[in-house]
Amino acid sequence: MLKFLMNSLALGQMLMGPRDSLDGETDTETESIGFVGARRWNQLLHLMVRFNPEFDEKKYFSYGCNCQFFGDRPMSGPGGGPPMDPLDRTCREYRNCQKCTRMKFGDECRGEFVRYSERQDEQGNFKCGDEAGTCARAICECDLRFAKNHAEKKESYNEEIHSFYSPSNFDDRVYCPANRGKSNRVADRQCCGGNTKPFLLYDANVKSCCDGVVQDGQCEISQHRR
Repeated sequence: MLKFLMNSLALGQMLMGPRDSLDGETDTETESIGFVGARRWNQLLHLMVRFNPEFDEKKYFSYGCNCQFFGDRPMSGPGGGPPMDPLDRTCREYRNCQKCTRMKFGDECRGEFVRYSERQDEQGNFKCGDEAGTCARAICECDLRFAKNHAEKKESYNEEIHSFYSPSNFDDRVYCPANRGKSNRVADRQCCGGNTKPFLLYDANVKSCCDGVVQDGQCEISQHRR
Protein backbone atom coordinates (compact mmCIF):
# COMPACT_ATOMS: atom_id res chain seq x y z
CA MET A 1 0.00 0.00 0.00
CA LEU A 2 2.84 2.38 0.88
CA LYS A 3 4.47 1.78 -2.53
CA PHE A 4 1.16 2.53 -4.28
CA LEU A 5 0.71 5.80 -2.38
CA MET A 6 4.27 6.87 -3.16
CA ASN A 7 3.83 6.06 -6.84
CA SER A 8 0.50 7.88 -6.93
CA LEU A 9 2.20 10.96 -5.50
CA ALA A 10 4.87 10.76 -8.21
CA LEU A 11 2.15 10.54 -10.86
CA GLY A 12 0.40 13.57 -9.42
CA GLN A 13 3.63 15.53 -9.50
CA MET A 14 4.12 14.63 -13.16
CA LEU A 15 0.62 15.84 -14.05
CA MET A 16 1.12 19.11 -12.18
CA GLY A 17 4.67 19.65 -13.42
CA PRO A 18 6.43 23.00 -13.91
CA ARG A 19 5.30 25.32 -16.64
CA ASP A 20 7.30 24.94 -19.80
CA SER A 21 6.66 24.91 -23.54
CA LEU A 22 7.20 21.82 -25.66
CA ASP A 23 8.15 23.03 -29.11
CA GLY A 24 5.78 25.93 -29.81
CA GLU A 25 3.23 23.54 -31.33
CA THR A 26 0.95 23.10 -28.33
CA ASP A 27 -2.59 24.48 -28.01
CA THR A 28 -1.07 27.63 -26.47
CA GLU A 29 2.58 28.55 -26.45
CA THR A 30 2.64 28.74 -22.65
CA GLU A 31 0.89 25.41 -22.04
CA SER A 32 2.85 23.38 -19.49
CA ILE A 33 4.12 19.83 -19.84
CA GLY A 34 2.19 19.04 -16.67
CA PHE A 35 -1.08 20.34 -18.12
CA VAL A 36 -0.57 18.47 -21.38
CA GLY A 37 0.24 15.36 -19.37
CA ALA A 38 -2.96 15.65 -17.33
CA ARG A 39 -5.09 16.08 -20.43
CA ARG A 40 -3.35 13.18 -22.15
CA TRP A 41 -3.86 10.95 -19.12
CA ASN A 42 -7.57 11.75 -19.19
CA GLN A 43 -7.62 11.08 -22.93
CA LEU A 44 -6.23 7.59 -22.37
CA LEU A 45 -8.58 6.85 -19.47
CA HIS A 46 -11.58 7.98 -21.53
CA LEU A 47 -10.60 5.53 -24.27
CA MET A 48 -10.07 2.68 -21.79
CA VAL A 49 -13.56 3.22 -20.36
CA ARG A 50 -15.04 3.42 -23.85
CA PHE A 51 -14.03 -0.18 -24.55
CA ASN A 52 -14.39 -1.42 -20.97
CA PRO A 53 -17.08 0.51 -19.04
CA GLU A 54 -15.95 -1.22 -15.83
CA PHE A 55 -12.34 -0.08 -16.22
CA ASP A 56 -10.71 0.95 -12.93
CA GLU A 57 -7.26 2.50 -13.16
CA LYS A 58 -6.35 1.41 -9.60
CA LYS A 59 -7.14 -2.17 -10.54
CA TYR A 60 -5.56 -2.35 -13.96
CA PHE A 61 -2.74 0.23 -13.85
CA SER A 62 -0.91 -1.22 -10.83
CA TYR A 63 -0.52 -4.66 -12.31
CA GLY A 64 2.12 -7.15 -13.41
CA CYS A 65 5.45 -6.07 -14.83
CA ASN A 66 4.30 -3.68 -17.55
CA CYS A 67 0.99 -2.24 -16.32
CA GLN A 68 2.69 -0.12 -13.66
CA PHE A 69 1.62 3.35 -14.82
CA PHE A 70 3.62 5.46 -12.37
CA GLY A 71 6.58 7.83 -12.37
CA ASP A 72 7.26 10.84 -14.56
CA ARG A 73 6.64 8.77 -17.73
CA PRO A 74 3.69 6.55 -16.79
CA MET A 75 2.62 5.93 -20.39
CA SER A 76 5.89 5.86 -22.32
CA GLY A 77 8.19 4.27 -19.72
CA PRO A 78 9.97 1.04 -20.74
CA GLY A 79 8.05 -1.36 -18.51
CA GLY A 80 9.53 -4.10 -16.37
CA GLY A 81 10.49 -6.94 -18.66
CA PRO A 82 8.67 -9.95 -20.14
CA PRO A 83 4.89 -9.92 -19.52
CA MET A 84 3.45 -12.18 -16.85
CA ASP A 85 0.09 -12.89 -18.51
CA PRO A 86 -2.02 -11.82 -21.53
CA LEU A 87 -3.25 -8.67 -19.76
CA ASP A 88 0.29 -7.63 -18.87
CA ARG A 89 1.28 -8.31 -22.49
CA THR A 90 -1.15 -5.67 -23.76
CA CYS A 91 0.69 -3.11 -21.61
CA ARG A 92 4.04 -4.33 -22.91
CA GLU A 93 2.83 -3.92 -26.50
CA TYR A 94 1.57 -0.43 -25.64
CA ARG A 95 4.96 0.61 -24.28
CA ASN A 96 6.71 -0.86 -27.31
CA CYS A 97 4.32 1.02 -29.59
CA GLN A 98 5.33 4.26 -27.91
CA LYS A 99 8.98 3.32 -28.18
CA CYS A 100 8.42 3.18 -31.93
CA THR A 101 6.80 6.62 -31.96
CA ARG A 102 9.99 8.02 -30.43
CA MET A 103 12.17 6.09 -32.86
CA LYS A 104 10.19 7.47 -35.81
CA PHE A 105 9.37 11.01 -34.70
CA GLY A 106 11.90 11.91 -32.01
CA ASP A 107 12.06 11.75 -28.23
CA GLU A 108 9.30 14.33 -27.65
CA CYS A 109 6.76 12.10 -29.40
CA ARG A 110 5.57 10.61 -26.11
CA GLY A 111 2.15 9.79 -24.80
CA GLU A 112 2.54 12.23 -21.92
CA PHE A 113 3.28 15.18 -24.21
CA VAL A 114 1.19 14.85 -27.38
CA ARG A 115 -2.57 15.22 -27.60
CA TYR A 116 -4.43 13.88 -30.61
CA SER A 117 -7.69 14.63 -32.39
CA GLU A 118 -10.65 12.28 -32.09
CA ARG A 119 -13.63 11.66 -34.34
CA GLN A 120 -16.43 9.16 -34.83
CA ASP A 121 -17.57 7.40 -37.96
CA GLU A 122 -21.22 7.08 -38.98
CA GLN A 123 -21.62 4.05 -36.70
CA GLY A 124 -20.25 5.95 -33.71
CA ASN A 125 -16.94 4.11 -33.66
CA PHE A 126 -13.87 5.94 -32.34
CA LYS A 127 -11.39 7.03 -35.00
CA CYS A 128 -8.06 8.82 -34.84
CA GLY A 129 -8.50 12.25 -36.42
CA ASP A 130 -4.96 13.42 -37.15
CA GLU A 131 -3.23 13.06 -40.50
CA ALA A 132 -1.60 9.69 -41.16
CA GLY A 133 2.16 9.69 -40.74
CA THR A 134 2.21 12.25 -37.92
CA CYS A 135 3.31 11.87 -34.31
CA ALA A 136 -0.18 12.60 -32.97
CA ARG A 137 -1.73 9.96 -35.23
CA ALA A 138 0.87 7.40 -34.14
CA ILE A 139 0.19 8.10 -30.45
CA CYS A 140 -3.54 7.79 -31.05
CA GLU A 141 -3.17 4.45 -32.84
CA CYS A 142 -1.12 3.16 -29.88
CA ASP A 143 -3.84 4.23 -27.44
CA LEU A 144 -6.64 2.80 -29.57
CA ARG A 145 -5.10 -0.66 -29.98
CA PHE A 146 -4.18 -0.75 -26.29
CA ALA A 147 -7.72 0.10 -25.17
CA LYS A 148 -9.22 -2.56 -27.46
CA ASN A 149 -6.73 -5.30 -26.58
CA HIS A 150 -6.80 -4.56 -22.86
CA ALA A 151 -10.60 -4.83 -22.81
CA GLU A 152 -10.42 -8.14 -24.69
CA LYS A 153 -7.95 -9.57 -22.15
CA LYS A 154 -9.57 -8.20 -18.98
CA GLU A 155 -10.67 -11.70 -17.91
CA SER A 156 -6.99 -12.62 -17.56
CA TYR A 157 -6.76 -10.38 -14.50
CA ASN A 158 -4.99 -12.15 -11.64
CA GLU A 159 -5.01 -10.44 -8.26
CA GLU A 160 -1.86 -12.33 -7.30
CA ILE A 161 0.22 -9.98 -9.45
CA HIS A 162 -1.41 -6.73 -8.37
CA SER A 163 0.87 -4.28 -6.58
CA PHE A 164 -1.36 -3.69 -3.56
CA TYR A 165 -4.35 -6.06 -3.86
CA SER A 166 -2.15 -9.16 -4.00
CA PRO A 167 -2.59 -11.46 -0.96
CA SER A 168 1.04 -12.54 -1.39
CA ASN A 169 2.47 -8.97 -1.43
CA PHE A 170 3.52 -8.94 -5.08
CA ASP A 171 6.28 -6.40 -5.71
CA ASP A 172 7.17 -5.65 -9.33
CA ARG A 173 10.60 -4.41 -8.25
CA VAL A 174 11.40 -7.96 -7.10
CA TYR A 175 9.59 -10.07 -9.71
CA CYS A 176 10.17 -7.87 -12.76
CA PRO A 177 13.88 -7.10 -13.18
CA ALA A 178 14.57 -5.54 -16.58
CA ASN A 179 16.91 -8.37 -17.61
CA ARG A 180 14.51 -11.20 -16.71
CA GLY A 181 14.20 -13.63 -19.61
CA LYS A 182 16.75 -11.85 -21.80
CA SER A 183 19.27 -13.80 -23.87
CA ASN A 184 22.80 -12.79 -24.74
CA ARG A 185 21.82 -12.38 -28.41
CA VAL A 186 21.75 -8.78 -29.61
CA ALA A 187 18.32 -7.96 -31.02
CA ASP A 188 17.78 -5.78 -34.09
CA ARG A 189 14.79 -3.76 -32.91
CA GLN A 190 12.69 -2.31 -35.71
CA CYS A 191 9.17 -0.98 -36.04
CA CYS A 192 6.36 -2.28 -38.22
CA GLY A 193 3.17 -0.38 -39.02
CA GLY A 194 2.59 3.34 -38.81
CA ASN A 195 0.46 5.69 -40.92
CA THR A 196 -3.03 4.33 -40.18
CA LYS A 197 -1.85 1.34 -38.11
CA PRO A 198 -0.31 1.10 -34.63
CA PHE A 199 3.39 0.34 -34.46
CA LEU A 200 4.72 -3.08 -33.52
CA LEU A 201 8.28 -3.46 -32.24
CA TYR A 202 10.01 -6.59 -33.50
CA ASP A 203 13.42 -8.27 -33.75
CA ALA A 204 14.47 -8.17 -37.40
CA ASN A 205 16.95 -11.00 -36.79
CA VAL A 206 14.12 -13.51 -36.54
CA LYS A 207 11.00 -11.76 -37.83
CA SER A 208 9.94 -9.59 -40.76
CA CYS A 209 7.42 -6.81 -41.32
CA CYS A 210 5.35 -7.95 -44.29
CA ASP A 211 2.54 -5.73 -45.55
CA GLY A 212 2.43 -4.09 -42.14
CA VAL A 213 2.21 -7.40 -40.25
CA VAL A 214 5.01 -8.95 -38.16
CA GLN A 215 5.64 -12.61 -38.95
CA ASP A 216 8.34 -15.21 -38.42
CA GLY A 217 11.07 -15.56 -41.03
CA GLN A 218 11.19 -13.74 -44.34
CA CYS A 219 8.38 -12.17 -46.35
CA GLU A 220 6.97 -14.13 -49.26
CA ILE A 221 7.61 -12.86 -52.78
CA SER A 222 4.06 -11.51 -53.06
CA GLN A 223 4.45 -9.47 -49.88
CA HIS A 224 6.09 -6.10 -49.39
CA ARG A 225 8.80 -5.91 -46.76
CA ARG A 226 8.26 -2.68 -44.79
